[in-house]
Amino acid sequence: MIFWVVAFPFLLAMNTLLFGPFGFLFTIIYGSSMANYDTLENGLWFYNKESYLNTIMDITLKKKKSSYLRYQDKPVSHFKDLYQATTKITHQELSLEFWAFSVPYKIIKWLLTLIGYLILISLSLVPGVGVVIWCIQFSAGRGIVFSLPYEKNINYASDDDINVLYYKRYYNWFTLGIITGFLEMIPFVSVITRTTSFIAYGLWEYDMILSKKNQDIFIDKGNQHKHQHHHDDQEPEEEPEDEPEDEPEDEPEDEPENEPEDEHKHKHEHEHELDHEQEQEHLHLIDTN
Repeated sequence: MIFWVVAFPFLLAMNTLLFGPFGFLFTIIYGSSMANYDTLENGLWFYNKESYLNTIMDITLKKKKSSYLRYQDKPVSHFKDLYQATTKITHQELSLEFWAFSVPYKIIKWLLTLIGYLILISLSLVPGVGVVIWCIQFSAGRGIVFSLPYEKNINYASDDDINVLYYKRYYNWFTLGIITGFLEMIPFVSVITRTTSFIAYGLWEYDMILSKKNQDIFIDKGNQHKHQHHHDDQEPEEEPEDEPEDEPEDEPEDEPENEPEDEHKHKHEHEHELDHEQEQEHLHLIDTN
């Protein structure tokens, strides 16, 4: 509304002076693109609250046979109850703190937001690249919206957790916001690209968690291999301590000492038998003579 009331008349006059008769056509195309983008941008904040996005999540992750990213059937209120929101303010204790701090804080916050929008609108008036500048300015904020169904319904993240996640992975949201922003600027295709962007984020989150899971498995295997290698290096140091104690008790070491005695005894008995046979033959010869 601010764009059409404040910026569009000024932009129409400027483009008419710069481009002549084509300025009106250029302004209409530019205004239609901005209206399409603004409609999608405002609808995006309500889009992630739709219950069918959880169904899209389940279908997408079922195809990947994943169970740790599935929707956990958390009871979520998808639409705000305006009646409860208004009665909460009326029943609020209107103390001095409320009028002295809360009201001025909200007024200043709204004024800063309005000033920020006016600055962005002035940047969007740059001919040719105004829409691109407008799209880039909201890229990170638009990108994280695609993660809200997953973070709230699966990871049970609070608003503070999402705020930390926004700055921790800012470059991810910025990149995702730029890509989805330009895809959703295409007329008549923006409705399809909006749904496919949520599916793409689900697959992206799946790949990130799967890669982290594989990385953890690889690290665990590396630690086990390192521990086993360290254990193998320590085993040879313990063997020399046991060998001197076992050497006197081993029987195989005594067998070489017993073998010569057995052979000598057997040889002596054999020689004794030969002598006995020779003596018998000698006696037999004497008897015959």
